[in-house]
Amino acid sequence: MKRFFVFTLIALFATTGLLLTNLSAYDDDGDYGYAGVPYENVYGYAWVTVWYDTEFSIPKSYHHFFLTNGGGVPVACYNLFEADVDGPSVVLPQSKGDFRWVPINDEASDTHTFSFDMSNKDDGPYTIYGSTDVDIEADFNNDGETESTESWGASASYDFEKE
Repeated sequence: MKRFFVFTLIALFATTGLLLTNLSAYDDDGDYGYAGVPYENVYGYAWVTVWYDTEFSIPKSYHHFFLTNGGGVPVACYNLFEADVDGPSVVLPQSKGDFRWVPINDEASDTHTFSFDMSNKDDGPYTIYGSTDVDIEADFNNDGETESTESWGASASYDFEKE
């Protein structure tokens, strides 16, 4: 009976401690759906997740986009991934952008993870920001110029303490 009581007490303390910790040590956001008129069957999404790896003191951001063109014309697609860390020390922002044509009945996607070396940075409160943007255009008039911009965008931020 004593062992059962001690085991129950330990389990109770462990559960209480688990509930008091921050289980969601990240932030994420997504934007998805079909493009509006005049696009037909063009679907896309943008995704971003930011977090702080406490074991290695590294803030990170994960970016992803996907686009499928089931429409009637080729689509010009530009994606931009951006990440930045603000706090007591200067941390240079990072970004990656690409342009591509997405033919009819084809797909495009890209994924990238940024990480920031904080080893020589001052201790204190910081915030990591991340964003993923996808813009598309198409030439519906066959005049050589793109029009009808559609976009998907996601952004997230996470506060952390570097010690």
